[in-house]
Amino acid sequence: MSPFDQHDFVELAKSLAMSKPGGGWDEAKYRTAVGRAYFATFLLARTVAKRKGAPISSDGNAHREVPAYFEARPDAASKKVAHSLRTLKRARTRCDYDDAPPVGANAARLQCVMAETAIQIIDAL
Repeated sequence: MSPFDQHDFVELAKSLAMSKPGGGWDEAKYRTAVGRAYFATFLLARTVAKRKGAPISSDGNAHREVPAYFEARPDAASKKVAHSLRTLKRARTRCDYDDAPPVGANAARLQCVMAETAIQIIDAL
């Protein structure tokens, strides 16, 4: 069995965000898209940080440690990854814990674009 391709989460997120409205699950799809966009970015960033020797915890602290690792790097691209991770996490937290305001397709698509941009940078590191 091959390891899970973390890029698949962003592909799923895009599929959910781009799906046509209807079926009664629209907001659930958009909220799920935001969460998957964050986790795709986070998991790929964590993999790179660990590969480069960063001491990343295997618990919830990793959600602070991974952006901090990228923020501490001297290059602007890494700082953009750190910013994207923090922004995506805030959006994911709102989608998971706040019932209001509603999350629409445009918000979900915006998070997917941010995730894809950050992932392109991560993949190049």
